[in-house]
Amino acid sequence: MQAARHIRQLAGDSAVYGLSGVVDRLVAVLLIPLYTRVFTQADLGVLSLLDVTVTLAATVAVLGLDSASSRWYYDSADENDRRATIASSFWCQLAAAVLLAAVLLIFAPWLSRWFTGSADHASLVRLAAITIPLTTVTRVWNGLLRYQRRPWATLVLSTVRALGRVGLIVWFVVFCRYALPGVFLGRITNLTALSIVGIVLLWPWLRLSRFDLGRLKAMLRFGLPLAPAALGIWVMASSDRFILVALCDRAEVGMYDMAAKLSTVIALGIAAFQQAWTPLAYSILHEKNVERTYARVLDVYSLVGCAMATAVVLFGPLLFRVMTTEPFYPAVSCLPALVFAHFFAGAHFLAGLASRIAKRSMPLAWSVGLGAAVNVVLNFALIPLWGRDGAALATLLSYVATTIYLFAASRGHHPIPYRWSALLGCLAMSAGLILTARLWVPPMSPVGLAVRAALLLAFVPLGYWPIGLRWSHLRPTRTKTDSPNS
Repeated sequence: MQAARHIRQLAGDSAVYGLSGVVDRLVAVLLIPLYTRVFTQADLGVLSLLDVTVTLAATVAVLGLDSASSRWYYDSADENDRRATIASSFWCQLAAAVLLAAVLLIFAPWLSRWFTGSADHASLVRLAAITIPLTTVTRVWNGLLRYQRRPWATLVLSTVRALGRVGLIVWFVVFCRYALPGVFLGRITNLTALSIVGIVLLWPWLRLSRFDLGRLKAMLRFGLPLAPAALGIWVMASSDRFILVALCDRAEVGMYDMAAKLSTVIALGIAAFQQAWTPLAYSILHEKNVERTYARVLDVYSLVGCAMATAVVLFGPLLFRVMTTEPFYPAVSCLPALVFAHFFAGAHFLAGLASRIAKRSMPLAWSVGLGAAVNVVLNFALIPLWGRDGAALATLLSYVATTIYLFAASRGHHPIPYRWSALLGCLAMSAGLILTARLWVPPMSPVGLAVRAALLLAFVPLGYWPIGLRWSHLRPTRTKTDSPNS
């Protein structure tokens, strides 16, 4: 069957992209033992605030052109036309990134006072700003490899980037003893080297002669409505740090950020799925009965995603013991909400497929705007009550709201027969197993860990029933119109 063939293809690409995502995102996890032993909670709070500021600037600099370029790339099989798409997107993003970096350089003392109460950390803000334009080359490079369906090349790029980043940060922080500035010096050195190599290798795609103003205008008309959406995603994922530092302190931000970093364990798999699914979904767009494939992907995502989220939550206390130090152990209370926020972020990505196919970006923008508004309101309401746990709950509820809205809003653009019982059934299984462990199973004793492992193993047969997924769905079968030799 078509759906089975495409799901197996998606699984194969996701496995390789998964390795790429693991290698790249694992940097944040691998550096946790170093950070928690070298820096205080307040130091990590400052680092988190700088990171989310840089992420905000980099998000704005994209201008929605990442989504637009992926959509326009597949509109033509002509190599020169595709190169015009990539070059136009790259030079616009680079110009925007340089402009935003200049703004941060100018306002560095003011931002330092906002984050820390003094201008002493202005140099950190300036170092962080330098990384913004440097990320443009690697972002476009990685995107092009995905468009070309070259997962192994993506894996090599991610591996080199990750190993270089970890090694250089360890060198500057541990051996050179540069403390927080060493983190940014390591990043700058790594990104500079990769940018030089990337420009040389991609120059046939990036040369200015390929820049097409008309193509850029068309892509911006599609992408700019997504720019506020990208900003809204940043609000849902990161703005709570600023509210936490305003209503609590930098140490609370550091604790929360540590839980957020450890919750990205599930994001590794979800990011791999997203990177593999986008080009595959567009490339099979004109095949017969493709809607059945799209619907079946949500079934598979529900089962696998909920199983992964349940595993991270059940073994969260062990994860904190292994990766952090004792002052950070209480932050494990944030983990369940943050982990399932990642799950709903992946579901939101699936929900927007119909709108992307129809080249209708406004439902995506409105959905994220709703989520951002819910997030900000709930952060101000819940953080005074529960601190970092309130921020985690606000993040989860905002992703739930935006996902529900987008599924509802996208139905009229490209109808896809999703089975909601599969998604809801898997979520119910996860909630039941996690609640059972929380109420009756010790978190760290050998017996408790064994019981938690048994609960996790029980998820597969329990989830198998509500989702209705059978191995026959993934096994190719011939139809009456199939040729025996096809």
